[in-house]
Amino acid sequence: MKNKQESLNKEAVFESRQIRKRFLGRCLLLALAVLLVFSFTSLGRDLWKQLFFLSGFGGKTDAPLAIHVLDVGKADAVVIECEGHAALLDAGTAVSGEMIVDYLKRNRIDSLDYVIASHPDKDHIGGMAQVLTEVKVDQFLRSPYFSEKYEELQSVRQEQSIGETTIVSGDSISLGGATLSVLGPLKEYSDTNNASLVIWLEYQGFSTLFCGDIEEEAELDLAEAYGTALSSDLLKVPHHGSKTSCTDLFLSLVSPRYAVVSVGRDNHNLPAEQVLKKLDLVSEELYQTDTDGTVVFTIQENEVKIFTNQ
Repeated sequence: MKNKQESLNKEAVFESRQIRKRFLGRCLLLALAVLLVFSFTSLGRDLWKQLFFLSGFGGKTDAPLAIHVLDVGKADAVVIECEGHAALLDAGTAVSGEMIVDYLKRNRIDSLDYVIASHPDKDHIGGMAQVLTEVKVDQFLRSPYFSEKYEELQSVRQEQSIGETTIVSGDSISLGGATLSVLGPLKEYSDTNNASLVIWLEYQGFSTLFCGDIEEEAELDLAEAYGTALSSDLLKVPHHGSKTSCTDLFLSLVSPRYAVVSVGRDNHNLPAEQVLKKLDLVSEELYQTDTDGTVVFTIQENEVKIFTNQ
């Protein structure tokens, strides 16, 4: 009798498990069916496209213009892609070089039309030698000031037979269908920060202002020289959001819809709280690489999409 009861109990447990498996299987099939149907909707296609892009397996974005603000800590490195062409603006610190090279490979960027040094501070050109060594580069661009600080980088450039062009205010270069206009520096400043290259990118009505590490003196000079022509859709915030930058006049003239700060944790506690408050007032959306990771802005048919945590 006892053996019979044990047998019945085992059969009941087995049947219960089978019922649970069939139920879970049906739930899984239902979930897959819902996911399949969702995938054919416009929202579903956009979601899968974004997930594929974020995974790193998607390679190049199919948007004609993409601006990648890389997470390199309290330093600067920006990859710009336009219609099959690419440029690198600054290259972070020395430890950033490998990360930048890997990022380019992951995004199937095999060559760069330009590598641009905004100014020769170590948090802007530190990783540049490695990029020049490991990636095919057509031209190295820099400002005319503080040339002696580029000496180490120059030796690498010469070894790789990469051409050099000094660019000044009033110059412009093409990257695919985008135009990069050099707005500054407007004069020779006594420090490298204010002598940063200031570049205004324009592509099919979308504009971005890259400011390097300019501070109040250079900002006010730009405001006087260009006025409302500084207006831009996207602002790469000057000097990692330092309180010595982002003057009220400058921000009011730029009046960006989007702003992005390239910053990392250090003893300077950047971006400054007062700068963040100003940016919140003038921009609709504010991003920081220390909290949002690498931030990618893509522009296609007047639509801007933003991807974070790359």
